[in-house]
Amino acid sequence: MEHYLQNNPIERIDPVAEDMFGTNYLLPYQRLVVTNILEATERGQAPDSLETDAATARSRQIAVLPTGSGKSLCFQLPAAILSGTTVVIYPLLSLIADQERRMRKAGLRCAAIRGGQTSDERRRLVRKARAGELDLVLTSPESLDTEAGSAVIHDARFVHAVIDEAHCISQWGRSFRPAYLRLGSILEKAKVSTITAFTATATDEILADIEHYLFQGRRAHRITAFPDRPELRYHVVQAPSSRYALVTLLRDGRPEPAPDFRRTWRYGEPLQRPTIVFCNTRSESEQTARFLRNQLGERAIRFYHAGLDSDERADTESWFFDAENAILCATTAYGMGVDKSNVRSVVHTEPHGTYCSYIQETGRAGRDRKPADAVLVLPTKSLVRIGDSPSPLLSYALGSACRRQVLLGAFGAHCELCGGCDICCGTNATAIGEASALHALASESCRRLSSSACIDYLTAGVSRPAFRRVLPGYGSLATWPTEAVGEFLDAIRTNLNERKKR
Repeated sequence: MEHYLQNNPIERIDPVAEDMFGTNYLLPYQRLVVTNILEATERGQAPDSLETDAATARSRQIAVLPTGSGKSLCFQLPAAILSGTTVVIYPLLSLIADQERRMRKAGLRCAAIRGGQTSDERRRLVRKARAGELDLVLTSPESLDTEAGSAVIHDARFVHAVIDEAHCISQWGRSFRPAYLRLGSILEKAKVSTITAFTATATDEILADIEHYLFQGRRAHRITAFPDRPELRYHVVQAPSSRYALVTLLRDGRPEPAPDFRRTWRYGEPLQRPTIVFCNTRSESEQTARFLRNQLGERAIRFYHAGLDSDERADTESWFFDAENAILCATTAYGMGVDKSNVRSVVHTEPHGTYCSYIQETGRAGRDRKPADAVLVLPTKSLVRIGDSPSPLLSYALGSACRRQVLLGAFGAHCELCGGCDICCGTNATAIGEASALHALASESCRRLSSSACIDYLTAGVSRPAFRRVLPGYGSLATWPTEAVGEFLDAIRTNLNERKKR
C-alpha cells in the first residue's frame, strides 16, 4: 500500500476500491461515509467545546444502509487506506469468524480479540496494531467488556471503531447483552475518537438509543439511504395451520435461473429456492425441518439456531451458503451479516417481532438484486389472542394497505409505486378458500371429541365411527398432514376456551 500513502487520503479512495475490492464505482452514500471516516481520522476531532457540524459529521456517524447495499465496503475501504488500525465490533462469534476469513481473502490484514486468549497473544496483537501491521481487529462487545479486553483496546490505539449491526445496542442491550450499553464508555476511555455505527434498519427510538449509549448522549451525524428493497415482493398468507401452508409454499420448489421482475407469485405456486424459514424458537426450527423433510421427501432441509455447537453451526452455514435448492429452518440467529446473495425466498411461520426485525430478516433474500419473495404466514393460532393491542406485524398482516408502504412508513419513508406486494398486485389470499366453514366444522368437532379422536375423525383415520352420523365433515382434512391438523385444532380449542372465560 506504500504507493497510495504518498497521496491525500481522499485521493486514495478510488484506486484502493478498484485494486483491492474490484469496484470502480461507489454509491454516493458510500463515498460520503468513507470520506467522513478518513477526514475525521486524519485530521482529528475538535474539542467538544469548539465542536463544529463538520467535525461531528466526521467523527460520529450512524449509517443506516439497507441490507446488500455495501456496508462492509464503507469501513473496510478506509481501513485499507488509514495508517492506523480499525476495530470492528460484531454481535456474533460466528460472524467474526466468517468476516475474518472474507477479509483475509480480500487481502486485508486482520486479527480478532476473543475470550480465552493468552496474555502473550494479546500482547502480540497490540504490538502489531501499534506498528501498523494490522488493518482491522474484529471483536464482540463482551470481549471488550473485560479487564483484558479494555487493556487491549486502550493499548492498541485504534484510530477508528465500527459497530456493525448497531440496532443490537437497543434491541439486545437492555436484556441479555448489557455489554452493548457500555461500549460508549469503553471506547471513550480508550480515546477512540472516530466511531461509526452501521445498521440496515433503525426506528427513531433505536437511533436515539445508539446516540445515548454509544455516543454518550452527544449528537451523531446520520446518513440514511432509502430503505426500500424493490426486488423484494411482500405477501401474507392466511392459513389454518402454518405447517399446512409451508407444505404448499415449499412443495416442488426449484432454483430459478433468471428471476423475472414481471412475474407475480401467487399462493399455490411453489416458492423459488434457496429458502429460509424463520421460526420463533429453537425447538420449532428443529421440528419444522423434520416435518418438512418427511412431508416433502427431501434431504436438503436443515435447521439452525444458537444452541448448536460451533462445529455444527459452521457445517450448516457452509452447506447452506453453497446450496442452490435447499431449505434452512432457522431462528434469527442465522443470517446477520451472512452474504449469501441468491436466497430467493424468506418465510416467517407467524407474525412475531417488530417491523425493524422483519425488515432485517426478509432482507436476507435478494441480495443479488434479483427478484425474491418474502412471505408472512398468518395461522389461526395467531388470531386467537389478538386483544386490544395487536403486535405491529399482526396489524401488518391483517391490514389492507400496501405492504411495502406500511413497512417503509415505520421508518418515516414513503414509496410512490409498489407493484411488489400481494395487496397492490391483487394476489392476497387465504390458504383455504372455505376458511369460515372449516373453522365452524373444527369447532363443532372439538366440542364433542377429544383431541386424538377429532384428528382421527377429520383425517378419516378411523373407519366408520359411530358418531359419523351425528357430526359432519368426516375425512374433510384427509389430505392434510396430521401435524398440521393438530396445530389447527389446538388453536380452535384455545379459542373455545377463551370464549368460555369471557
